Amino acid sequence: TSEKQASAYAVLGSLRMVRLVRIVRVARMAFAFRELRKLVISIYSSLSSLGWTCLLIFLTTYAAAIVIMQLVNETKIQKRNEGLDSNEEVIAMFGTLGNALTTLYMMISEGIHWKEVLEPLESEISPWVRPAICIFVAFQLFAMMNIITAYFVEETLRQAAKTARSEIGSDLWAMLQSSAEM
Repeated sequence: TSEKQASAYAVLGSLRMVRLVRIVRVARMAFAFRELRKLVISIYSSLSSLGWTCLLIFLTTYAAAIVIMQLVNETKIQKRNEGLDSNEEVIAMFGTLGNALTTLYMMISEGIHWKEVLEPLESEISPWVRPAICIFVAFQLFAMMNIITAYFVEETLRQAAKTARSEIGSDLWAMLQSSAEM
């Protein structure tokens, strides 16, 4: 049985190598197509910018989540002291920092429509929540997303120009080598 296990492990190792060779072959083919190569290079070069973008969105959402969570919890304590019940829907959406972050992220990414969040929050806390939420959503959607989109487009164009210059240089070098051989 130990010989069968060793044989089975050898077969599995061989299959893994075959799979790895296939992946390398697909990757080489991807670089054979010029346009696909440009896209892959553009995406790869924008990964660090994507990370910073996600951090910026997280920080602004985090700040808003802390403020709203604090308001919700203060209102909850105040209502409890007065013998009133709190809106459980609002507590579920904004009672903890994690839930508040998730709810705000869902609002700006259309995972949940922001009006569905705004109405119970406004009735539970104050009518002044409406303009605050509107400003948050407008800032995230119109300011942040448009600026971020423009940055990624500019970065992609810059990378495409750099790739084009590199390809021109490679083509010229190949032409010079072929004319030198003649």
